[in-house]
Amino acid sequence: MLVIFSITILMLYPFYGIGLAEKNQSHEDSQQLLLKKIESLALTWRGYTLSSKLTEEQYIKAQNNLLDPTTKGTFRFRDGSLVVVADNDTRRILVIIEIIEDAGRKNVMEVVGNLFMQFGEPTIMAHGKIIYWVYGDNGVYSRDFFEKAKKERIGLNSVATVKLQSDIEIVLENSGTNMENNAIDMKKSDKNINDVGKLYIIISSEKMLKVFFHKSE
Repeated sequence: MLVIFSITILMLYPFYGIGLAEKNQSHEDSQQLLLKKIESLALTWRGYTLSSKLTEEQYIKAQNNLLDPTTKGTFRFRDGSLVVVADNDTRRILVIIEIIEDAGRKNVMEVVGNLFMQFGEPTIMAHGKIIYWVYGDNGVYSRDFFEKAKKERIGLNSVATVKLQSDIEIVLENSGTNMENNAIDMKKSDKNINDVGKLYIIISSEKMLKVFFHKSE
């Protein structure tokens, strides 16, 4: 009965199938544009770029260092302190995570400095322990633009983020107006100079994850 009903629908509406195909094609095209847009942002860390496809060398390394996958349709592997999640079918990089254990103040300074060099001035710093780089279609949002949007309640079209989270307080010396050009200075009082904790660096795109996780359902 189901087959007969389907055939009847197509006979009554001869352009139904064509319209559906065009809609699906349009949706697929928009997804591909999103993936290319994210890849063009060049959010690269330790040789891996968000939304790009693993090179053959990286794929071989991945197969030799596989971890249990966290989501159907993906695979996860370790490369030193990095954990990378990629799509099974396309080998596109979906998430880049670095966890640095037992990081002291010197480690935090080095990592923050490297992130500033790689991604420029961040968009926002929260609670003294989190730094965000928030990316829109045309690149990273400036702190001023982000604060203005927040104040005026303007929605931001975020396509990707770089996040640093530290167990140790991060203090940026506010000696100038440009965070990127400011000296990066960690507190060095007797109370916290010997602090040790974890550092988390997470590079991802919520929009891209929705594309691939929906595909795997």
